[in-house]
Amino acid sequence: ESTGPLEAFVAERVVAPKPNQRKVRVGPNLDTALIQLAVAYDRLGEKGKALHHLLTLTDHYRAEKQTPHLPLALSEQGRLAYQHGDLNRSRTALERFLAEDKQNKEPFRNSAAPQRSRVHYYLGWVNATESNHVPAAEHFAKVPHNDPLGADAALQRGIALIQAENFQDAYRHFPQTINRFKEHEKLPLMVYYCGLSASKQKDWGNACNYFKRVLDKHPKSEFADQALYEWAWAERERKHNKEATALYEKLLADYPASHLVVKVQSEMAELNLDSGAQEKVIAELTATLKGLKDEKLREPIRIQLASAHYKKGDDELAATLFEKLLEDYEKSTLRASMYFQAGEARFRLKETAVARDHFAAAYKIQPKDPVLAETVTMRLAETQSLTGEYKKAVNTYRDFLRRFPESQWLRIAQFGLGYALENSDKSNEAINEYRKLYVDLKKVDIWTVRARFQTGECYFNMRQYEQAIADFVNVEINFNRYPDWQAKALLEIARVLLAQEKKEEAVQRFKDVISRYGKEKSAIVARQYLDQLRAG
Repeated sequence: ESTGPLEAFVAERVVAPKPNQRKVRVGPNLDTALIQLAVAYDRLGEKGKALHHLLTLTDHYRAEKQTPHLPLALSEQGRLAYQHGDLNRSRTALERFLAEDKQNKEPFRNSAAPQRSRVHYYLGWVNATESNHVPAAEHFAKVPHNDPLGADAALQRGIALIQAENFQDAYRHFPQTINRFKEHEKLPLMVYYCGLSASKQKDWGNACNYFKRVLDKHPKSEFADQALYEWAWAERERKHNKEATALYEKLLADYPASHLVVKVQSEMAELNLDSGAQEKVIAELTATLKGLKDEKLREPIRIQLASAHYKKGDDELAATLFEKLLEDYEKSTLRASMYFQAGEARFRLKETAVARDHFAAAYKIQPKDPVLAETVTMRLAETQSLTGEYKKAVNTYRDFLRRFPESQWLRIAQFGLGYALENSDKSNEAINEYRKLYVDLKKVDIWTVRARFQTGECYFNMRQYEQAIADFVNVEINFNRYPDWQAKALLEIARVLLAQEKKEEAVQRFKDVISRYGKEKSAIVARQYLDQLRAG
């Protein structure tokens, strides 16, 4: 359509002495001409020129220079600026519309209503593009369902809810939306998001049903492979590993060009590892690595391969592979896990000092995964103690007890702290820590028994013989479920009596060990003592 006459009309009234300056002589019909030019250029695809005329209108028609075209001009300016990538200008125009609309004054209110839905729609997009997902969802929600933009606004609202991690509202929103918009042009995507939001709420059954619906009705949709992948994960969460494996295999067969292929191969390997099929996994992962060049994809596969060798019992090879990973991926976010797994392999090889150093490196990284952090801290304390670094072990055990008060290894760590203190020549502090394990008479386990026994050892070392005997007697008479520790306690009573130079009483206790606990190793030690005593 011809823009010449309108351009000529506007040129008589708008002068631009510099590119960013405009002198406007407001007169009758100028606002109409500007809006008509903007609409014409937009239809011609010349969005820059359309924006130029809209800016002239919105900049020069304010409170003192009113125009009924301002609502449309601000709405169009917001839309075009957004489509042009100028988010700041788009937001300014759209938020000015809302501010003007809130004042409810003429002539703005007379022509504002048809633009409100579009203003909220594009403000939703501006916020979503800037990752402001909460306000994005709020603006999309204000677009009526019967508006031409209503269907897409409903979809975008749901996506914004998921991006904002408001999974509870998303979980309610998506099923309502697919029921309302049964002919939605992006219905497969809507169904997919129904499944995703159900997964986020751990409603695995419904999640599986929605993902299955995507595959059954829309197998050629652009995200069908993603739906299949998420379906497999939902089945894994239901402990349906056989079904998950079948879905992984379907993805590899039906979508061989998917960007998820390597990830699926890795996760299939993990499932096979769990089922004990290490040889198969090692062969598959080795084959996958041969044709894979992208280091970002190779890293997780190599980790899986090292893990497969570890689970198979190839500890030396597993340790070497994890250590090579540490050399090759110095900036990896998985280094803490690599150090830990290398340490575990070395620990099984009884290379305790090397294992300790790997655990120390993992501990220094401070893993973000709380399970890994807990395990690393415990392993470091254990190996420090095993290698005689008792003072360091004291600090590590204390850190563990402080950070993981609900840990399943809490009592082990409590005992470890006492033992490390005892071996640091701090017997009184050790006794205080041991006591925490047997102060509750209702809680009786191996750590109760061992803590009471070590308390006796501490008193023995401090030559507080009567107190030592009292604790050893406590073990011998109260813990019938632990005959090996009863035997050790009775043996220690005999040794204390020897230290007190009560030879006859000591001999009798050694004989008691043999008669009462003849099947325990302590009986062998008791015979050795008796032989020594007879030999003078």
